[in-house]
Amino acid sequence: MQYVVLIILFMLSGFFMKYSDDFFDVNDDLKYATIFGILCGIASAAATIYSNEAAYIFIAILVGNLIAFKVDGMHHIVTLILFIGIVLIFATEELLSTINYLFVVIFAIIAVVQLISFIMEKDYIKRNYSSLIVGIMCVWIAMFVFKYGDFLFLEMLPVLVSLLLF
Repeated sequence: MQYVVLIILFMLSGFFMKYSDDFFDVNDDLKYATIFGILCGIASAAATIYSNEAAYIFIAILVGNLIAFKVDGMHHIVTLILFIGIVLIFATEELLSTINYLFVVIFAIIAVVQLISFIMEKDYIKRNYSSLIVGIMCVWIAMFVFKYGDFLFLEMLPVLVSLLLF
C-alpha cells in the first residue's frame, strides 16, 4: 500500500510541476502557474515526508534546479518556499537525519569541485583564491553538519545559506 501512495504522490507532483511550467512559459499566466506550483509543492512535500527515499529524489531535484538556474519565475519561488516549509514543519527525526546526510554529501561535492577548479586554474599570476576559500569552507561545513547536524539542523540552515551567499 505504501508504494501505491508514493506512486500517486509522484504522479501528482510531476503533473502539477509540468502544468505549472506550461502555464508560465507558454500561456504567461502567473496565477494558474502559482496555483499548480502550490499543488506541486504540497504533493512533493507529502511524498518527502512519507518516504525517506522520496526525500533523496525531491531534494536532489531541488538542488539540481537551483544549480542549473531553472528557478525562473515567482511560481517556482512560491513552490520552493512551500515545499521547504512543509518538510521542515512536518519532518520526523529520521527525515531530518536523512536531510543532514544529504547536506553533508552536497557540501563535500561542492568542496571537491571548488578545490579541483582552484588547482586546475591555468592563470597562476591572477589566481583567484575565492574557489579555494569556498572549497575549504564547504569541507568545514560538511564536517560540522556531519558531527552536530542532528540537533542543530534548523538552527544552522540560515547560517549555512548566509555563508554560501556572502
